[in-house]
Amino acid sequence: MKAVHRTNPDPQRRAPAGVCARCGGELYPGEACWRLWGALLCEGCAGRRALEELAPFRLKAGEAGR
Repeated sequence: MKAVHRTNPDPQRRAPAGVCARCGGELYPGEACWRLWGALLCEGCAGRRALEELAPFRLKAGEAGR
């Protein structure tokens, strides 16, 4: 039997390149992630963290002119 060598490994078998500091989710090579406040975060956690940081500036519609 002849050995077949794959040049493109199965992406589902790749080892994670990192872990999200907030949710613990695995981050794979080529996947979007952010280093915010010294921590590596996945896309979902980065958005939530940014909104938490901006919470003191949150207004409701109609309050901006007051």
